[in-house]
Amino acid sequence: MKQQDLKRMTKSERFIEEKKEYWITLEKIIKRAHNGNIGSLSKEEIREFPNLYRKVCTDSELAKTLELSPDTIDYLSRLVQYGHNILYLPPKKELRDLKNFFTEDFTAAFAKNIRPIAAVFFLFFGVLIITFILIYRDPRLASSILPEELIDLMKKSYSGDVSDKRNFFDNIVMSGYYIRNNISIGFSSFVLGITYGLGTLLTVLSNAISIGGVFGLVVSSGYGKNLTHFVTAHAAFELLGLCLTGGSGLALGLSMVYASEEKKTTAISRKARELVPVLFTGALFILCAAFIEGFVSPSKLPYWVKLLVLLVTGALVFFFAFRYFLRRRK
Repeated sequence: MKQQDLKRMTKSERFIEEKKEYWITLEKIIKRAHNGNIGSLSKEEIREFPNLYRKVCTDSELAKTLELSPDTIDYLSRLVQYGHNILYLPPKKELRDLKNFFTEDFTAAFAKNIRPIAAVFFLFFGVLIITFILIYRDPRLASSILPEELIDLMKKSYSGDVSDKRNFFDNIVMSGYYIRNNISIGFSSFVLGITYGLGTLLTVLSNAISIGGVFGLVVSSGYGKNLTHFVTAHAAFELLGLCLTGGSGLALGLSMVYASEEKKTTAISRKARELVPVLFTGALFILCAAFIEGFVSPSKLPYWVKLLVLLVTGALVFFFAFRYFLRRRK
């Protein structure tokens, strides 16, 4: 447009004429990115968008100061609002993001921290098995590691068919209890990693001794079949979930051991972020186990169904391990 034409315009018209080109450009980008469809934008548009947004924000405030026409002010305000939603609101999560979390993020974090996770795994199951054998051979030892109230409760609970002792409401209540109890154990073992891993190891040992002691006591009392029927379905998810959260805690503690004094806080923060996929997966395993323990384990379903649940959950865990070994070979 010629200079003399600009001079004959009102200040509102001049303002619009000078700026409208990149307003229209931003409007086109906003329309294409509507509903979080950012993937439809080109790399150039993605790079250009923040700069265009800042310019329109400035123009919007300037339009109000210059008291331009209401239509112009309203148009710019809407551009700012829509641009803000695209620039600052989190993108829509898609199913493939969840898939990538478990198949990529988890396996990558698991691979980086395989040693502390494996250490907790073997420590937990080793102590559990040893405790089970000791209590099974000499049930009198149970009183030295388990409260008398718990000993009486376990014998009473598994002396008969557990499927005859609960109704639907009881299952809901118990599922909530299992979630609160097991999730708190899992996250405690992770958080206690800040004690250089010592608190985590004590939590893992305590839990392994308690579970092994209960198993040894119940089996030695002649109620092993009832116990097996109850624990089979949820065992894989629950025990491996506890190993993952405990392994995360130990990995956090080791990051403190190897970090220099001035970089300890940074090392903890970085390692905690890295361990989020492992911790979340472990918590998810425990959560799923709680629902299985609440509804499937005490049910009257045939044992082969509960065994099938164990095999399916075990296969899922094997899938994660398989992904890890594939990653190691690349």
